Amino acid sequence: MTMSADYRELTAFCQILTVALRSGKPLPESLSELSARGSDNASSVWCRNISDKLAAGYSLEEACRELAGFDPVLARLMPLLGQNRLIKVLELYTSFLVSLETVREKCQSAIFYPFLVVSLLIANLLHLNFSLFPIVYKQIVLNNGAQPLMLRLLHFSEPGLWPLSLIIPLFMTFCFAGMLRALFAKKLHSNSWLAKISGLAEAIRLQELGRLQGIVGLYLEAGFSLDRAVAEAACFADNVDSETLRNVAESLAHGVEPAFALSMSPVLKNLSESVAEPTIFSDKLKFMSDSNYHCSNALMRRLSSFMSVAALLLTGLFVAVVTASFFDSYYWLIWSFS
Repeated sequence: MTMSADYRELTAFCQILTVALRSGKPLPESLSELSARGSDNASSVWCRNISDKLAAGYSLEEACRELAGFDPVLARLMPLLGQNRLIKVLELYTSFLVSLETVREKCQSAIFYPFLVVSLLIANLLHLNFSLFPIVYKQIVLNNGAQPLMLRLLHFSEPGLWPLSLIIPLFMTFCFAGMLRALFAKKLHSNSWLAKISGLAEAIRLQELGRLQGIVGLYLEAGFSLDRAVAEAACFADNVDSETLRNVAESLAHGVEPAFALSMSPVLKNLSESVAEPTIFSDKLKFMSDSNYHCSNALMRRLSSFMSVAALLLTGLFVAVVTASFFDSYYWLIWSFS
């Protein structure tokens, strides 16, 4: 799997830090040695900066706070952990990052084939508009003949045929822009118009739930109280989820029963009412997070197959339309000169 730069660097950092903690040497010395073996990528720079700060007497919290481009979740977790617990959290977080990247790649794969088809359609349409169609249209105007149907639908470079000829090109451009944005976006939200139109909304929503559940579980594993873990996770949620998680955190802080408080948020409502121990909450949340990622992956695979078939059908439709427009225009041009 080819990870994006951000996830790849974070995963590499977690791996270097895990090795450093298990080496038995002082952390500044171990980090300095391990980071010196790598290139000047972000993960090595982070390790060297932490090593230098710790050696200079700074706390781990201060060292992490000043790292440029560092992950905010990990930055908040690291200063609060003992060595053994930190190793476990790093392993969990590495798995968490891999799950996030897998879903992101599945989402991009589902969009890629339709995007490729639409790109080819636009390229062919532009070629027709600036090669064949202008010649045909000029001859039609000179001979006062009837315009071929496909010419009226596709010849958008001639203002005299607007607005009918703009419908198909504008729709294709709209689809192209949306898919291009989705391909290069770091994150696609489940409530975005593209996710809803493409059918990806449900799969992305499962990924969002899994991500937030994983964050809460990580904070619990780090020793946070349940209300504090939920409050911290709310900082990384979007809009409605952020608001409901804050409500849950406030309710728990004021002594409301977990069974009632957790039901206020769709992220946490499936936790068992009988569970009371934070360590069990952490295991439960990890299971829920993994389940949501697996379900999201399965949906992405089905959608990817469906979109591939849809792309082939769209290609066939466009070939038929272009063929009709080309030969209709071509035969009209031959007839006009005969």
